[in-house]
Amino acid sequence: MRLRVGVSGHREPPKLSADALAPIRASIEQILGTISAAVRKQTDAVAVQFARGRDQLSAEGGIAHAHLTIVSSLAEGADHIVAEAGLAAGLTLESVLPFAKDEYVKHFATVESRAKFDELLGSASSVFILDGSAEDRPRAYETAGLIMLHNIDLLIAIWNGQEADGRGGHAAQVFAGA
Repeated sequence: MRLRVGVSGHREPPKLSADALAPIRASIEQILGTISAAVRKQTDAVAVQFARGRDQLSAEGGIAHAHLTIVSSLAEGADHIVAEAGLAAGLTLESVLPFAKDEYVKHFATVESRAKFDELLGSASSVFILDGSAEDRPRAYETAGLIMLHNIDLLIAIWNGQEADGRGGHAAQVFAGA
């Protein structure tokens, strides 16, 4: 069993208010913990069926194995929250970056967010780096978002309900994935 969870969301203030971050983090931790527990419970039940010989499928067929993954561009804010919660819940992490790392982090607001990015990137089982152009950042973000959307089963969207700022914006990704 394989389940890939993508994330799209706003960066931290002003689009996500500072007082909203803790409740969002708690909700995401609960959601991913619930998903992880439910999938693992189901795969454990399938494994028990194999052990009892009730199923004609062989255990080597991979049915009793769950592979849960977060797919994220690891941007500040929502992406960091979901990636951290996913890793804490035992999910693996895959990343799609719109640019080379050095170019991507130029627009991170703080040294702390760049350090968190480095930490999360180091935890990723795979990293897909696009050759986006710094002169057309919106198109690079859009491309990374579309690749993420085409490679997931479930999207977690952390959205303030406002219209997109333009191409590659969070709201555009949410509606593209719908």
